[in-house]
Parts: sequence; structure tokens; C-alpha cells
Amino acid sequence: MGAMRNAPWKSVLALLLAACGSSAKISDGGSATGDAGVLTSFEGQACSTDPTDDPQLICTMDLICISTYAVEVTVGREKFDGGLRPVFVCRMPCGRTEDCPQPGDVCCPGPIHGKTAGKTSACVPSTQCESLAADGGS
Repeated sequence: MGAMRNAPWKSVLALLLAACGSSAKISDGGSATGDAGVLTSFEGQACSTDPTDDPQLICTMDLICISTYAVEVTVGREKFDGGLRPVFVCRMPCGRTEDCPQPGDVCCPGPIHGKTAGKTSACVPSTQCESLAADGGS
């Protein structure tokens, strides 16, 4: 009877996540392989760069995981050069600013984690593109 009680919650959780725009691999955890849950991230949402993250935040099929800016950290500064930590977010890949559908977005280069879609840049608001600030906005 205990197995019957535990089975429905997985189905209910998967349906709730799907309704919220997320998909997930539900694992019981505690396995010898250390299975992590997987959540789909959408435009502007965080994405995982560390394989030990649980859950793993994976960008949808058409987005890439890119960092176009950094934030200062006060805890664990020794791990980050100058106390800055890159922020990785799911964004639409682009080759030029004209490829960006959102008004005000720019095609900004940055380090990409995982799939690249053959691009080195992504569409981001200009305020989140540090390379523009370094170039003086050109």
C-alpha cells in the first residue's frame, strides 16, 4: 500500500510543473549515481554551469546559457577574480543586434556554457551587456 501512496505524487508534481511552464525529471534521489532533478529554464531565467547543481537548470531547445555580465560577491571572494561572479542566464542566440526580436536588446558576446547554436552572442537588454560598457557603448 505504501508504494501505491508514493506513486501518484510524482505524476501530480510533473503535471504541476508542466502547467507552470517547466518540465522535470523526477528522481527519488539517494541513488548511487546521485541523480539530480532537471528543470527547464526559459528566456531570462538562470541556467546551471555546475554539474553537481540539484536541480539542473537546462535552457529550452532554442536558448543558450550565456554570461554577459557579472555581479560582485562578498562571500567566497577567493573563488572569483576580484570578487566578481559571472551570471549565467538562458538567452536567444544571435549573430547581430538586428536578429534580436525584443526592442532595446543588443547582440552581446559572452562565455557560453553547453550548446552554442553556432553563435558566440545572445540577445540581452543593453544594461546587461558588459562588453558594451567596455567598448564605450559602440
